[in-house]
Amino acid sequence: MYRNHCAVFVFLSLALTFSGCKLENLNDPIIVPLVDKEFSLDLGQVLGVTTLSNLELEMYTIEEEDCLNTKILSNYNRTGRNISLTLYDILDPEVCDPGPAPATGSQLVTDASPDVYTLTIELQDVVSNAGTLTVTEDMYKVVMEEENGISWLHTELRKIPEDVLWGYLVYNNTEEENQISTLVSEINDLGSEPNLTNGYYGYFSVINSGDITELKDAPITNNLMTILVKYTGETTEIDQKISEFLATPGNEAIELVLLDSEGNEWRN
Repeated sequence: MYRNHCAVFVFLSLALTFSGCKLENLNDPIIVPLVDKEFSLDLGQVLGVTTLSNLELEMYTIEEEDCLNTKILSNYNRTGRNISLTLYDILDPEVCDPGPAPATGSQLVTDASPDVYTLTIELQDVVSNAGTLTVTEDMYKVVMEEENGISWLHTELRKIPEDVLWGYLVYNNTEEENQISTLVSEINDLGSEPNLTNGYYGYFSVINSGDITELKDAPITNNLMTILVKYTGETTEIDQKISEFLATPGNEAIELVLLDSEGNEWRN
């Protein structure tokens, strides 16, 4: 079901203008004094994609909705070196998963080889924001001329190199911490230092060429240990390590999430 959000999809230039939104009475104009920041945009990566690029344009409403599964209706289009993303509406889910959360959406940009593209972000057919998307061999970068109704969480995204393994484990006591330390050391011994360029990689951020400072979807707690390693071995070896760890009595309460650049995932 579609739901109209008039406050989201109206536009005003610096001088006051009248703007229409889909209402019960289409003849009723709306006067708006400015364009509020209604959407957050971000750059992300889809793991395991083998196309020219694995860039994902992610969308979030700044205001929380009443359902955890509320979605944003959008459309992505590319013609030559011109890329456009249009946000159309907020979709009420047929079955609501109750809870406060932003509405979300995403569009995969699979065909962007290294180049400079014009980037247009539109809210319906009313608000238009111009900018550029620069794609290089190792990063994506957005520069906007206007940000009417939108704001970017990150405007630079470094591409995750091949053979990178990362993740986190959450422990509850000293004994679990010791168990985790042993597992992390064993996995690190299987690989080598990743030597990543400092920056944001979508799933994590790096400083000092290998220290994780930001980890996507990780819980906020001091009882957390991270993994970041360059691993060129077989996934079966990681499978065995994780299986043995989780089968050890006392480790069943430990939260484990591990991913790699090929899209493999391990979690309990």
